[in-house]
Amino acid sequence: MMNIDELRREIDKIDTDLTALLEKRMNVSGAIGEYKKANGLKVFDSAREREVISKNLSHLQDESLSPYIEKIYTSIMEESKKKQKALSADKLTIGFQGVEGSFSYEACIKYADANGGINCTPRNYSTFDSLCNALLNGEIDRAVIPFENSSTGPVVEVYDLLNKYSFYIVGEVYVKVNHNLMVKEGTDINNVREVYSHPQAFMQCKEFLSCYNYSQISYFNTAMSAKYVSESDRDDIAAIASEAAAKLYSLKIIEHNINYNANNVTKFIVLSSEQLKRADADKVSIIVSIEDRPGSLADLIELFKSTGINMTKIESRPDIGSPFKYIFFIDFSGNVCDENAQKLLKLIEENTREFKFLGNYRAY
Repeated sequence: MMNIDELRREIDKIDTDLTALLEKRMNVSGAIGEYKKANGLKVFDSAREREVISKNLSHLQDESLSPYIEKIYTSIMEESKKKQKALSADKLTIGFQGVEGSFSYEACIKYADANGGINCTPRNYSTFDSLCNALLNGEIDRAVIPFENSSTGPVVEVYDLLNKYSFYIVGEVYVKVNHNLMVKEGTDINNVREVYSHPQAFMQCKEFLSCYNYSQISYFNTAMSAKYVSESDRDDIAAIASEAAAKLYSLKIIEHNINYNANNVTKFIVLSSEQLKRADADKVSIIVSIEDRPGSLADLIELFKSTGINMTKIESRPDIGSPFKYIFFIDFSGNVCDENAQKLLKLIEENTREFKFLGNYRAY
């Protein structure tokens, strides 16, 4: 039987051979990435990925090693995808919920402009879930999604999606939101019976709407509601949407700026499947759950005081897996490269029941 030194020398020899093969594989993967870029092909191919894993597992003589080898190949392909994505980094595909003319579309453009005018291709999805699945499957590089409104507060569905998916927040964008009541040309305002828009828009325009007896019909998105009204043959419906949507879908605005808060702003977050590091990052977002005991939340807050770091936000949401227990979404100022921020994150992870790092990015 070989002694441990002999076994380690054998491992070293295998590692040398493995490194050379991995280098060769990454170079070929890069060539594939160049081909995909030149031919407009997407980086992620789920069918090919499953084929590679299955084929290589079939070569194993010891099937008990399958779970370990599968993880290794999954990791190799993740790094290959990163290399291929880097080759096409000069053009990002950014997904958003809704259609052109929506505030989410505007947020996409603002994010690109705020990051050096990067060349981006916006791609629309009808729901938040379909948007997140597109990011998960590599169809898009970023997802821009509404997170909080200055009038109506958090978009709770998005908080739940952040907990559900393993995405990172890599940026944020603020968009000034002014809602307008619009109809097709020729529609008599006195004949309007139904108004279509997103539930958030209805809430932000509740004072205006309280003066009328319109039926409020919830729709996927403000711009999608404008598109629906534009394409409908009915003359008794209206939409609440942006001025850009009215122009895009040839609708006539009959009431401008009907939101009750003149300073109505929506914060959008930008999601990525990969964590991005930037030297000027100054905001950290995390999710935690804490023990159900007196003082546990106070103890958590004390960690911020003891490290001298400013908590800028804390928001609770029900813990889906534990009835009547809660998880906390927390933002604080800092950069994870700083020793003090690293210390705080370590303390939080050690003193909470569950911990999830959401990202370190530049505050808007």
